[in-house]
Amino acid sequence: MTDTASMLRTRVRDVILTAGGRGFVRYLPPGGRMLVTDAARRGDGEAIASALQAAGFVCEQEESGLMAISPGDALIAEITQGYMPGVRAQISWSSPDCGAHALADRLLRCGSLPLTDAGRRLIDEALRLCLTPERQRGEMLSALRARIAVMLREGDRSGMAEAGWLLGAYYGILNDGRNCE
Repeated sequence: MTDTASMLRTRVRDVILTAGGRGFVRYLPPGGRMLVTDAARRGDGEAIASALQAAGFVCEQEESGLMAISPGDALIAEITQGYMPGVRAQISWSSPDCGAHALADRLLRCGSLPLTDAGRRLIDEALRLCLTPERQRGEMLSALRARIAVMLREGDRSGMAEAGWLLGAYYGILNDGRNCE
């Protein structure tokens, strides 16, 4: 999944360059959109935003002039195309990542639902977790669990199956559901 996040970043950069823009494209810290660029400050912000939206991204112009970017529903569907109902995560309880394995399995049980804004942010956070250095993953996992808890209290399960699939694919623990438990 690191490849997926890198692919999305490369795609954003390519779209910006094709639209005549230039500037950095960086990953944002947890809690917001996935990527940020200053291309809108350096060129035609409307043309860049239109090009990014046509490529399947969701853009928000910030007061600072930076543009926050996340994958839209079509791109999320593309990067989670391997998800199928019944796919489960094989939990390795002896692994140091067993917490992430268990979370992936729990999320996969939620089933795919139409995405809400909170579900899209959850998917952003799952992708971001895959980019996080190993020593910081415990912190990110706790933040991801907290976001999920808030969503569950609000009755919103959207994006959970997709986030579980992304985590399961990242850790290489997906199976067809027959060999679990």
